[in-house]
Amino acid sequence: MSFESLRSTRGRQQQALLRPPGRGGGRCATSSRDSVAVFGVVGVAEPAGFSSASDRPILAQSLMCVAGRERADSMRERSSDGPHPQPAWGAWGPALQAWVVGFWRGPADLPDVLCQEWRFTVVRWPAILFVALGLPLAQLQSDQLWQAYGVLVFAGLYNTALTVLLRRQHPLLRGGYVSTALDAIMNLAMINIAGGFETPFYFIIYTVTVAAAMRYGYGASTLMAALFVSCDALSHPLAGRALTDGFFLRSGFLLQRGGGLPGDEVGRLG
Repeated sequence: MSFESLRSTRGRQQQALLRPPGRGGGRCATSSRDSVAVFGVVGVAEPAGFSSASDRPILAQSLMCVAGRERADSMRERSSDGPHPQPAWGAWGPALQAWVVGFWRGPADLPDVLCQEWRFTVVRWPAILFVALGLPLAQLQSDQLWQAYGVLVFAGLYNTALTVLLRRQHPLLRGGYVSTALDAIMNLAMINIAGGFETPFYFIIYTVTVAAAMRYGYGASTLMAALFVSCDALSHPLAGRALTDGFFLRSGFLLQRGGGLPGDEVGRLG
C-alpha cells in the first residue's frame, strides 16, 4: 500500500470515528467497503484487505508512520515561516532568576547557623542603595553629605567583608554579635550626621531592632530598642533642647513594634 493510500485510509478512519455509533453494539457505521475492528475501547476502521487479525499490527504501524510524517511536515512548515519572537527577558531571563535565587540561598555548604546571617548581608545591599538615593534629597550641607556617603562606603565594604567571611564560615560570625554591634553603630552615625533622631533617617533604626528580634528573640530586641531610645533622650540635653512630644511618640512606637515583636513570630517571615 502506498503512502498516499495510507493517508486517505487514515482520513476515512477519522471520519468513521466521528460518526455516531450504530445499533451494532458500539460499532461505528461504515461504508460497504470498510469494516470496523475495536481495539479496547477505540474503534479503528480497517480498509478492505486488512480483515485478518495478523494484518492489524501492520495497519497500526503504517498509520503511525503516516502520522509521524504529517507532524514532521507541519513542523517544517512552521519553521519556514521565519524566526519566532523571543520572550521579553530573552535567553538570559532564566539565568538571572537562577542567580537571584542562588544568591539569596547562599553557598550550598553553608551551615544552618550562618544562613540567617547570609540573608542579612543580602538585604543590606538594597538598604544601602535606597539610602544612597535618598541622601541628595535630604537637603544636607555639603560636609554632611560627604560624611553620610562615607558611612555608606564603609557599610558597603563591611558588608562585602561579611560575605567573604561567611563563605569561609568564620566562627567570629556565629551568633551575629559582631554584625549586630556594627549595624547599631553605623545607624547611630548616619542619624547623627543627617541631623538627629527627628529626621526621616530615624526609620533605619527598625532594621537593627527587627534583626535583633530575629536573632535573639523578644528580650534582646527590647534592649536594642531601649538603647536607641536612650541615645535619643541624651541627644536633647546635649543639644540644649527639651524633650518634645515627638520623642515620646517615636520612642513608644519603637519599643512597641521594634522591641515588642517576638522573635518567633518574626522568624516565620524568613
